[in-house]
Amino acid sequence: MKPIPKLPILLLAGCLALPLAVAAEDATITASQVLEMLEAGLSEEVVLEWLAGAEESTARPTPDELIALKKAGATDRLLKALLAGSRGERVEPAPEPLPAAPPAVASSPTEAPPVNTDRDPADTGVLVRFELSYEPPKVDYDEELWDLYVYLDGEPLAYVPPILSVLDRSEVLEFRQRLAPGRHVIRVTQERHERRGRNRWRHSARVSDQQFAFDVEPVRDGELELAFSEGFLGARSTGPLTFRFRQQDRVTEVEGVGGLPDRWAPLCEEIEAGFDGDTRSRAEARALEGCVRWASLWGDVQAPSRDAVRRALEKFDFRPVPRGS
Repeated sequence: MKPIPKLPILLLAGCLALPLAVAAEDATITASQVLEMLEAGLSEEVVLEWLAGAEESTARPTPDELIALKKAGATDRLLKALLAGSRGERVEPAPEPLPAAPPAVASSPTEAPPVNTDRDPADTGVLVRFELSYEPPKVDYDEELWDLYVYLDGEPLAYVPPILSVLDRSEVLEFRQRLAPGRHVIRVTQERHERRGRNRWRHSARVSDQQFAFDVEPVRDGELELAFSEGFLGARSTGPLTFRFRQQDRVTEVEGVGGLPDRWAPLCEEIEAGFDGDTRSRAEARALEGCVRWASLWGDVQAPSRDAVRRALEKFDFRPVPRGS
């Protein structure tokens, strides 16, 4: 299959991360500093050596900070070291690495060396490079355009605004994230979130019927590409979505799917979020006909509820700032 063309786009996307709490004023070492070092590519051994040699006190990490560190690749050993430092206990330095063992030799062509199953899940996470692009049709600029949202296993992965001019030129959004080995699911929506007051919003969302499922093997890094393009006249009849996941020589790909976006099913929870009372008008009842439920999109994946997703998005005014892009 030929590579996805680099289309002219304007992109702003990324994966959401819970904001780290502000550390106590009398503490110098904070969880945010450790997170920055991990995201910069420093090994855990280096971070533990730095913690062991520091004389400053350590702020006790909050639950949100521990979750953010875990997602960034911190093992339980590093998290326990931070908690120990916050109690004033001495942080043990990283142990000296053991000499590399000679490669195992199979006793016969059908036998393989045993697999180590005692590793921390964070150590087995596979680094995946994401490339996302979004080009809706440029037909009627008086019509309110939709923003593109990409969800991974039921959680927000990226937000992408539409192109506003045919002259816009932008690079494809690229960012990296570690994924646990196993099956993952991506769904794509088009959404509008309009502020109607200080704490009030009007929501609408429609969902592509295409599910992108792919398997991450505990091997080398992978690459995932997702493109949305309807062209200048929106003439594609099969769908605007193209997906490709590649890991070593194994490729999962599908092209020109998703159906026409104006026929995507509305999301029931976003319709119901606009109801003012318990009783529904006839128009509201009709709006719920043919809608899809958020939980039905994810199958066996333990996805968060749509209300939880909307609350997370609202913290960023439904325009989350990308991290890792």
